[in-house]
Amino acid sequence: MLRPSQASLKDDYEQWIVTAMEMVHGQETRDQFMTLLKTPSAGQMNGKGQVEALAGAVVLIIQKIDSASRQEGVEVEDSIKVLGAADIAKQIYEVGEAAGLLSLDEDHQELALSYAVQNYVKGEVEAKRIDPAKLKAHFDKGMRSLPPEEKQKAAESMARVSATGRKYSGGA
Repeated sequence: MLRPSQASLKDDYEQWIVTAMEMVHGQETRDQFMTLLKTPSAGQMNGKGQVEALAGAVVLIIQKIDSASRQEGVEVEDSIKVLGAADIAKQIYEVGEAAGLLSLDEDHQELALSYAVQNYVKGEVEAKRIDPAKLKAHFDKGMRSLPPEEKQKAAESMARVSATGRKYSGGA
């Protein structure tokens, strides 16, 4: 963890996003995620390959920031990384769409974000760098602190992701 105060968490989040955007728009990292977006499965018409490619690119950026932070002896709050994934996904999607590599509706973009977060968290839990109980407590606390209209938006988003996930997996 960087710092415990809310103001500090906001500052840490903003710095993390700046670093993420520098990576998304930096040539070396951009080349790496563009290669992921160009994989043969990413061109599938049903969007499944594009969802997986976008999710993989998001995880790549998060892992690079995480690794660089650890090398500097800084452990970034898990909730910052998970929440920041949405901004990363949006930026990568815009770059991929402009390059003609991605064409996903909003539901599939949300699904890619969900898939990316799940894959990242799963890897971090397996590496014992994320405590799932602690992450859930942070998430629950954040959800409780949201105004009612934001809670409603979050619930609607989760429902859309769940429904799109069922379609994506071939379910009803």
